[in-house]
Amino acid sequence: MKRLISLLLLLAMAFSLAACGGQPEAPTTELAATGEAPTAVAEDLDPVDAFVEGVRLATTPPEGETYDFQSHLPLVEPGEDVTLTIGVPVNGNTLDYYDNDYTHWIEENTGIHLEFVQFAGKSSDVATQLSLMMAAGERLPDILLWFSGIGRDQSIEYGRDGYFADLSPYFTDPDMNYYRRCGLKRSFDYDPEANLICMRQGADISTGAMYSYPLLTNEVEDRPRNHIQINKAWLEKLGMEAPRTIDELYDLLVAFRDNDMNGNGKKDEIPMVGRISSYRDVVQWILNAYIYINDTYYFNVTDGKVWIPHDTDEYRQGLIFVKKLVDEGLLSNQTWTITTSEYRNLITPADNDFYVGILGANIYSDFPASSRLMQDYAEVPPLKDYTGKGGYGPMGSYLMSYNTYVTTDCERPDVAFRLLDYMSGPENWRHMRWGVEGRDWEWVDPELGLPGNLGGVARVRALVDSDPQTYPNSITWTGVYAGISCSAATQGVIDMSDPENYRTARSIHDTSIIRYYEEAGQPDELYYYDIFTPEESDWNIEHAPDIKDYIKTSRAEFCNGIRDPENDADWEQYVNDLHALGTEQWIANAQASYDRLNG
Repeated sequence: MKRLISLLLLLAMAFSLAACGGQPEAPTTELAATGEAPTAVAEDLDPVDAFVEGVRLATTPPEGETYDFQSHLPLVEPGEDVTLTIGVPVNGNTLDYYDNDYTHWIEENTGIHLEFVQFAGKSSDVATQLSLMMAAGERLPDILLWFSGIGRDQSIEYGRDGYFADLSPYFTDPDMNYYRRCGLKRSFDYDPEANLICMRQGADISTGAMYSYPLLTNEVEDRPRNHIQINKAWLEKLGMEAPRTIDELYDLLVAFRDNDMNGNGKKDEIPMVGRISSYRDVVQWILNAYIYINDTYYFNVTDGKVWIPHDTDEYRQGLIFVKKLVDEGLLSNQTWTITTSEYRNLITPADNDFYVGILGANIYSDFPASSRLMQDYAEVPPLKDYTGKGGYGPMGSYLMSYNTYVTTDCERPDVAFRLLDYMSGPENWRHMRWGVEGRDWEWVDPELGLPGNLGGVARVRALVDSDPQTYPNSITWTGVYAGISCSAATQGVIDMSDPENYRTARSIHDTSIIRYYEEAGQPDELYYYDIFTPEESDWNIEHAPDIKDYIKTSRAEFCNGIRDPENDADWEQYVNDLHALGTEQWIANAQASYDRLNG
């Protein structure tokens, strides 16, 4: 079946894409777990419930169990020669995967030799390269790590078609699941129930198969959806406060525009700018004053009924206000077009001068340690309600990602699973995140009671100014650490004594934004998780990307005057076209999923 589908895919793609050359196909093996679950799972459970119950049993440490990681190493038998190939998306900050501190550490501890297949381009490009390899019948890497362009639904399709291995027997085997079990247990912010939701959401509803090795993490500083920063010096110069309402925002941006804030005699100030990506999205921040918008999840819920906010009058009012800001030069239209590098150059100029009043920023990557500009900006709270349906601070759930896979071309899936399992442990997380112990970080005795970031007690101290994840190096694998590791040390990094220090400033930002978003709150009912039937999943794979793209594109057009949100004809055309794409079925699928998880 797998190779038949490959041929069909190849024929379908040949009209638009050029196929790649490759290696001959390697033999595949059936997945077989070792060991037994500690107790039997009830036979009358449906496939997903049975799988989730098996995971619960496997990830519950026996009473009195100690966490002796070293005794489980290496992961292969003495004398075994095992090589695993890992497919990774190219990241410019990883200079060398082979001569790399993290690679050496993994190989020394596990006894597994690693080789790498690098995939270039955006996440969608990487996904296309993978599909072409499948279509051409090429041998796939044993492990695909952080292939974010595939996603859960598509990965289930690939699993059903025979490309990805079913890992469910391993996840329900406590011996195979040792590091994940103990690593998550030792994580400071781990919720066992969230782990089970993660498994339930990622499983194939028809069979209980698990075709991905999911990431579960709850790094609380990452949960607020929009990190909006304001120039403290400009506020002080004007004698004004950070805006809390739509009207205050408008008045402040006018003042930024008209008062030569940087004092160079030029009208070169940008009152506000952002990017339509993750934490930098100032537009989503504004829209939440009108209605709850969380574009990570799209759906809202009221009294158990799922709906979308993108066709409401409140949403329209928000678009009208954003367009007004753009028309009057208060919000830069670069917000929709600026590249990552251009944005960083704009908000952190080489001369350390100020050009921007309010901006969206990922403080972990947009403010380099070499610049003190982070210290000159402060977090801005969510805007208060304007319509009776807004005033929220949208936040993410526990991060549940389904982007790492073991392929059926892997001859030793048991070893591949053990490796991924090992990479879920806290020791691995610290090395992946911070680098080499003793050189890049060191232990801190928690009995000292030193303050850690986010209010925790310090356990680890970083010894370098910059995170290895944020600059070119051969210390770790950049950009993929979040693809597998649980958050086990986020509250363990300290350097809180010097307010001018980069890490201290970053912790101040983190603490502030968390407090602001918790105070603003969210609706009582939230659509965070979903589980679909094969039919619903197939429909979503085919249609949901077009709906999301249309919402995103139309928002940009309304905000920039390509279409006028105040014009009834333009608005009605947008709503009609949106629903013509299938939003009724999209919402119905989401409603069915919500009912399954909350019934």
